[in-house]
Amino acid sequence: MKRFVPLPALLLLLALVGCAQAVPVTPTSAPTGSPATGTASPASAVPATIVIEAEGFSVLDSGGRSTIEFAWADDPGDIVTELDEVFGMRSSQSFQPGDGTHFADFDVYTWDAFSLSIARLGEMSRSDYFLPAAVEVRAEKVGGISIQTAAGLAVGSSVDQVRAAGVGVEEPLNTGGTAYRIDPSEPELIADLSEPTRTVQLDSDPENKTIVLLRAPALSFTPF
Repeated sequence: MKRFVPLPALLLLLALVGCAQAVPVTPTSAPTGSPATGTASPASAVPATIVIEAEGFSVLDSGGRSTIEFAWADDPGDIVTELDEVFGMRSSQSFQPGDGTHFADFDVYTWDAFSLSIARLGEMSRSDYFLPAAVEVRAEKVGGISIQTAAGLAVGSSVDQVRAAGVGVEEPLNTGGTAYRIDPSEPELIADLSEPTRTVQLDSDPENKTIVLLRAPALSFTPF
């Protein structure tokens, strides 16, 4: 799977309160399969896993081969239709209005517990906007497809598993529980908080035992 090209930092998380405390991060990489030899069999070509990273997501087949790659600033193109095929269902569509300041209007496409939000930017370049697209995941699997981080963390993972994998920032949520930000695009920016970098965020339940929401991208801290 190719590595995404870093894009401008993003994602204001209005649901969060408190001050983030950074800790050293141990970067992880997305799982990859064995090198392909010859033509992939029909079984291995079937979508099996979606890997969420700070700069986008990839769809892998059962052999670990990347079949779809989407970076947040990419032209949305056929991504919704492609995800319809991956999940084996058509998405429902809704509209999320912007706030007139930081947030644009968004089209939100939902497949059960997986949502993809795509900003309406008009003539603005998608790479010039801090949040051109984002995902939220509320279940370990959707349509039989596993959804996880590069380190294999998912909704349902324990907080202990998340901490063992390496956390960049922990921040309390105003709904209870904790936001754990992992897999930063630029790990060197985590330690001194000099400027934000994109991460993947895992939100725990109020008891801070289990992950109940996976979202990306998320800023390591909010600069505004």
